[in-house]
Amino acid sequence: IMIDRTGNARIMDFGIARSLRAEGITDTGVVIGTAEYMSPEQVEGKEVDQRSDIYSLGIIMYEIVTGKVPFEGEIALTIALKHTTEEPKDPREINDQIPEDLSHVIMKCLEKDRTKRYQKAEELLSDLDNMEKDIPTGELVLPGRKPIISKNILKASRFKKIFVPALVLTGLVITLLIIFSPRELSIDPKRIIVATFDNKTGDELLDPFGRVAADWITQALSRTDVVEVVPTTLVLQSSNEVGIKTSGLDSMALLRALAEKTNVGTV
Repeated sequence: IMIDRTGNARIMDFGIARSLRAEGITDTGVVIGTAEYMSPEQVEGKEVDQRSDIYSLGIIMYEIVTGKVPFEGEIALTIALKHTTEEPKDPREINDQIPEDLSHVIMKCLEKDRTKRYQKAEELLSDLDNMEKDIPTGELVLPGRKPIISKNILKASRFKKIFVPALVLTGLVITLLIIFSPRELSIDPKRIIVATFDNKTGDELLDPFGRVAADWITQALSRTDVVEVVPTTLVLQSSNEVGIKTSGLDSMALLRALAEKTNVGTV
């Protein structure tokens, strides 16, 4: 959030970039976002709406009054998964000067179930307007914090040194398999799909790992000129439509249905 020359606040990166292929928000259809501000539904690859924006705004409000974001971690994946599995600490536990009503508003924005959040920004604004007179902003002392960007960049760079080469290698191997292996499907041999990794552990909390891993490989392959890769969001949507949830990758019939649904030659 930047302040322009006239004193107005400008949102530069909400962390909730939406991968909506039809609207062309990203040229590859890949989910992009700042992990600290991503809503649970975006992490899970589900469709996002204004309630996702409200969640991200709740993160910003939380950070303003406490000096820290509710979820932190060493790498972006760890942070993203916390949005789906952990409850945020009440802001008043960090800064006891926060009015109880304001804390309630923030926590309502951060509900993991979007049906329990504010459904429209107008509802949130109404509650904020009603409590504004009770917030002693002139006396409120907020804890300071340094920007998280430099810290995250350093951590991300260390992670990328290890992981990116592995992704590139994986992409090359998959590309070679696509080029030289026989294909049963002849819909579009150069159009491929990376299906969500099957979670065989029985632990539902690990489901997001399968989606994230598939997305990483999709992003790596999308940077090559050899194949056309189906965007992750379309993969998730099509998988749900043909009956593949967190399992079902052992079914050749379901995989064939997924291939036909997305017009690909290789899954």
